[in-house]
Amino acid sequence: PPPPPPPPPSRRILLVADSMLRPLERLAWPSPFDVRVHCFFGASFASVAKRCVAFSPIYDAVVVHAGVNDASGGASLEDAFRSSGSAACAALRARFPGARLALSLACLSASQALNPAIAVVNRVLRDLSLACDFTVISNDNVRFTDLTDVHLNAAGTARVHGNILNFLRVDVA
Repeated sequence: PPPPPPPPPSRRILLVADSMLRPLERLAWPSPFDVRVHCFFGASFASVAKRCVAFSPIYDAVVVHAGVNDASGGASLEDAFRSSGSAACAALRARFPGARLALSLACLSASQALNPAIAVVNRVLRDLSLACDFTVISNDNVRFTDLTDVHLNAAGTARVHGNILNFLRVDVA
């Protein structure tokens, strides 16, 4: 009989996020995905994107998750976030020209007062994704019961992990 086919090549994935996704550092990712997770406490979207640019451009896909820490920008939040976000997306596109790029939207907060600002951040992230040809990873399925204060509990982590896996399976595999 002929030898079995070789396994599919590994797909190198860079996931850079704020502290919300810290639990993903401990989760397993299925083959063929070789996922490197890097989380930064208190990081804004622009600072997370800036940290991405420091990584080697060897990745097949780059996922950026941030935004909750941007949600305290007050009345000028939308314009300021749109400006810094646009520059960040351009830097990501330049650094990873052959990679599939995705923005993972911010999850709601257990602090109800933050959620209108998070909605603004997510609207801008959707707009930036469209303008920059990034894929949007929605986290609308994360519920208030999936949060401990501003971070994900085990159920929330599983939901976001599943959302990112859906992107990888559809857009990267």
